[in-house]
Amino acid sequence: MTYSLSSSHLAVPLSSISDPFIPKVKTTSTSFETDCGVDQTCSYDLSIAGTQYIIPRPTPDLSNGGTTLVISRGSDTQRIVAKLNLTNTGEPAFDPQVTLSFTSALGWGGTQNVQSSNPDYVQCIQSQDPTTVGSTKSVVLSYKYNAFLGSIMQRGQWCYFELKLSYNQLTNIGNIPRVLVNILADTKKFGLSNDTNPSDNSFQSTTPVIYVAAADVTSQVNLQNIPFNFTDTNVTITSVEEIADRDIPIDFEIKGKGHAVVPQSTITLHYPNKIGDRMHLFYLYKVDCLTTGGNARCVCDTSIVNPYQLSLEPPNVNITTPNVTILPNPDELTASTYDCSGPSLPGYCQSLKCNISNLAQDDVVKFSAKFKLWSKTLRQQNKTQIDFVTTFLFSANKSAYLVDAQGNLLTDIVQTITTPANHWKEPEVVARTDYLWVYILAAIGGLLLLLLIIGIMYKTGFFKSKYAEMKQEALEWNEANPNGNVEEHMAAD
Repeated sequence: MTYSLSSSHLAVPLSSISDPFIPKVKTTSTSFETDCGVDQTCSYDLSIAGTQYIIPRPTPDLSNGGTTLVISRGSDTQRIVAKLNLTNTGEPAFDPQVTLSFTSALGWGGTQNVQSSNPDYVQCIQSQDPTTVGSTKSVVLSYKYNAFLGSIMQRGQWCYFELKLSYNQLTNIGNIPRVLVNILADTKKFGLSNDTNPSDNSFQSTTPVIYVAAADVTSQVNLQNIPFNFTDTNVTITSVEEIADRDIPIDFEIKGKGHAVVPQSTITLHYPNKIGDRMHLFYLYKVDCLTTGGNARCVCDTSIVNPYQLSLEPPNVNITTPNVTILPNPDELTASTYDCSGPSLPGYCQSLKCNISNLAQDDVVKFSAKFKLWSKTLRQQNKTQIDFVTTFLFSANKSAYLVDAQGNLLTDIVQTITTPANHWKEPEVVARTDYLWVYILAAIGGLLLLLLIIGIMYKTGFFKSKYAEMKQEALEWNEANPNGNVEEHMAAD
């Protein structure tokens, strides 16, 4: 105990002061009975033997009988559970505790189903906030018998509880191969004490992890026939627009289907590049790999894009550099197909690579590559069609712990694009015929034919009625028979 004069007393002028050479500290000590024998050394025997460690088993069960942690759509609500019973079969243990250490990517979910050998004080275990050091997170859980004895665990006492760990955080990581969990029961070493059998004081588990993930690849390519015109002259250009009027676009969309993130994936585009120095087939002049939403990122190797650094704008007479002189191919092409789709690529093929990171569910990556057809290379005597075959490959094989919904390793997604090219032909001019006089003559001829038919029908009496004929006949009869009765004659008829 330390004592001194109060500050209010010292504040009064001319007040008394204490002698600085006289000690102002009083010390006393006492001891209490620990019930640990005459040697006063507590030989306790803590144990967590029989600990059960339960890994959730999703549907379909990819957990290998509950030995593998599966990151799937059920991960958001499921928990790893460790069931343990802390017991003491030795002399009293002072300040017993259980330390839970686990991979920091897991989440602390608290305790559940706590039971105690003391029915009057069920909450025998109390946890502190977790702490993190490096890649390990730790939680200390302290035993408490009751409010009076506090943290003294006497012989024969026990405390059952269950620890919960969440693992939905792994969904956004995707590259942790295993998770570690260690549980240790000991004391805070109050006084002289020791555990007579520390072999059953700990539990350890190393659990492999697999991640259920997938991606969709959709082609945005609009297949088209590319016309070209080979000319046997040298030309110096400063703009890609001078290579060819028409672009050859190759566009794809990659969408994450979840549930887990794809931490590392690649896009590879194999395309026909060139058969010799400045003898290109496809000239790659622009590449975009854009992401929408989420944390996904895409970065491409642009060292092979537009190697002559030509302008992407229309040609300008005031801009003369950088430039390149295009030379016509002095030799005839020996092939009508330039195929970059096989497992062994020919020398004329070039590969463009892009790396995608953290492709999560519903993240979208839009890949676009634009080419120009280098017509000066395409010398052909027979002028047949030339086919260029490009291959698009999406691979997630850098993420070794990913599986599909059936538990199979993710396979590469491969699509090929065939671009036909044909020599330009001048359109045939078809002579235009004036059919106006034909229509006029046909109309006149039709009108004359109609008049002729009407005249014939008139001559044959087609337009005379039966009554008019009878009336004319009666008049003629009356003239021949002046004293006769016309109505009787007509009735007689």
